[in-house]
Amino acid sequence: MIRFSALILLVAQFVVSGQVFAQISEPVPVMAEMSKGKANGWQVYIPSATEKDAENAWRKLCKGFNARPDRVRKTQDHLAENVLIPALSLDTFNLYAQFKEDEAGAYITSFVEFRGSFLNNHQFKKESAIWVEMLRDMANRTAREIYEDRLRDAEKELSQRNKELEKLYKEKEGYEKDIRDCEKTIAERRTQIEQNSKEQLKSKEGIKEQEILVDKAKNELRKFPE
Repeated sequence: MIRFSALILLVAQFVVSGQVFAQISEPVPVMAEMSKGKANGWQVYIPSATEKDAENAWRKLCKGFNARPDRVRKTQDHLAENVLIPALSLDTFNLYAQFKEDEAGAYITSFVEFRGSFLNNHQFKKESAIWVEMLRDMANRTAREIYEDRLRDAEKELSQRNKELEKLYKEKEGYEKDIRDCEKTIAERRTQIEQNSKEQLKSKEGIKEQEILVDKAKNELRKFPE
């Protein structure tokens, strides 16, 4: 039963994982508040992620371009300055990001300060398509890492439960052996009791015969007074 439950847990993990990957939404353009006012940005949602997961995913993305984001004081922005992403432009630009968590996952809202403006689909259609693909890849990779971790945890739990089940099997075998040993001992003792009862009868008969001999000897002795 324990092994079956653990397998159900693991299968459920795969099912949920498949559902989550299907729920990763396409990065969408937004107009949102950031440290430089209201600006065009791009938002992507990562299911089952925490705010920390989202921030780490963003840091990994920036690290791939030799950039390091830092928190902008008194704002929600994380800024990486003078970033070079050749696929977007041969010029450097600034990357801003904000992270927000809800009950089912986390949002990353990015702002690409680009050629005197912020990256948007109207002015920079080609570059926006490239950026959307980057965000999509980051979200999928992050979600996959989250569920790989969950799979490892589920497999670890499954292994632990199987070990517990094997332990229970061995304990049961030990108990059954104890019962067999006890039953064997009981059977032996019953045989010994029966034999003992027979020997008691023989002993009592011998005692009666000996008592007769004793009485006879006493009577013979009375014939010779002191």
